Amino acid sequence: MKKLTILVFLLAIPLTVFPQSKVGTAGLQFLQVGVGARAFGMSEAFVAIADDVTALYYNPAGIALLEGSEAIAARTAYPADINIDYLGYARPLSPFDAVGASLTILSLGEDLLETDNRYPTGTGRSFSFGDYAFGLSYARKLTPQFSAGITLKALYEYLADEEVFGFAGDVGTIYDTNFKSLKVAMSITNFGPDLTYTRDSFPLPLNFKVGISALPIDTEYHRLLVDVEGSHPNDNFERGIIGMEYGFNDLFFLRGGVKWGVRWDTFEEEEGILQPKTKFGIGTDTEKWSAGTGFKIPVNVLDIKLDYAATDFGTLGILHRLSLGIAWK
Repeated sequence: MKKLTILVFLLAIPLTVFPQSKVGTAGLQFLQVGVGARAFGMSEAFVAIADDVTALYYNPAGIALLEGSEAIAARTAYPADINIDYLGYARPLSPFDAVGASLTILSLGEDLLETDNRYPTGTGRSFSFGDYAFGLSYARKLTPQFSAGITLKALYEYLADEEVFGFAGDVGTIYDTNFKSLKVAMSITNFGPDLTYTRDSFPLPLNFKVGISALPIDTEYHRLLVDVEGSHPNDNFERGIIGMEYGFNDLFFLRGGVKWGVRWDTFEEEEGILQPKTKFGIGTDTEKWSAGTGFKIPVNVLDIKLDYAATDFGTLGILHRLSLGIAWK
């Protein structure tokens, strides 16, 4: 119980630190966009769950807990024709360790350059933009209760004639307390050297997360999974997340979650200048709540997983996400 008390205290640290915001100070923001409609349905409260192939993104230690191979294909469609596609694959090497690979692609396609007085009908030229991240992961059960994992990523971004290459890493751990199904986990994502675009350098979007998950209901037909976590990004305010998943007969699932923390709320005039004001509460600068559903369909030796999630993005409306997963032994 002493260890558990210390771990709960560590979970609270990101939410008790004096709030700071450094919005716009980190680049390659696509690295912070989560993957998989299952996790999105729980507002991405997943670091202490990480029990499927999307652990490659949320906590690489989780792939050591897989009972068989898994693959996933997921797409997130944002306004302005911005799409983020994700492919992931993980498989056990033995009862103690596992490997995985992932590919993330952000695509904007081509857009016409703005017109000017010399070309009232258009310049006839266009530009394109895109991001790529390729990761290789390894995880191992160091003890029956404790797992650790690491991911190494190669990064590439291009904008018109400019491009940048870089490398980053993720590390994560999961500890099963053996006390009322409680698991405690942590992850540090996107740590690596600063990158340089033309003449300016910028850091990667580093993020530290600590979470606790539990199964308050776990019977033959009904299962309720809860995850609570806090995060400390290097380019925004600290925030907390709570997510839940109800499963019936391990075939049908309902999910929901919310994020909370300090966010930009209003602008107030001070000495003739509008200044942003912050507020603590439910929701972040963009996200308010998430909900989703999912199905597991056994087909011979395969389990096909279909998941859907919807997130309230305020003025951007409801964002929809879909993912397709396959698991086999």
